[in-house]
Amino acid sequence: MNNPRKNEKECTPRNSSQEIPYMKICNQVNDDEKLGPVEYEQQLLSNLHEKIIEIGEISMDRYYRIEKKKINLINKLIRETLKERTDSQIQKVKAKYKKKLLKFINEQEKKFKESILAAERDMKDSYEKKLKQHTIDTEKITLLNIEKSLEEQEVYLKQKFQKIKEQYLANFQKR
Repeated sequence: MNNPRKNEKECTPRNSSQEIPYMKICNQVNDDEKLGPVEYEQQLLSNLHEKIIEIGEISMDRYYRIEKKKINLINKLIRETLKERTDSQIQKVKAKYKKKLLKFINEQEKKFKESILAAERDMKDSYEKKLKQHTIDTEKITLLNIEKSLEEQEVYLKQKFQKIKEQYLANFQKR
């Protein structure tokens, strides 16, 4: 039969720093911190991951620097062409709407001037009508006042003439 201990040995994970590559580079754990064996291994693995990341960044910079420059240049050119296209479209739209806006403003200005002229004409006509009516009313009132005044003067003169007539008759009879 199979020996269970033999299977356990085959399945055990690596736990010594010499078995993991790059571990020799990353064996910089502070001895001041008295770590247990598990924490020590975790610290070593953490150092290894940091070193792998650093090496990866250096490799990526070294091997992909030219590709990055190409991609950045392509992106820059694409952005510039898109910006130029959008700017030209914006200028076309602005010019189109500027013309429409100018036309609209001119039409509104004409309508406004026409409405002002119509209002002035209406006011002038209304003023003239009121002036004529006022003139007619004033003439009527003046004529009525003159007639009244003439009637009063006629009555006054008749009374005065009557008094004078009576005085002359009285003077004539006395003589």
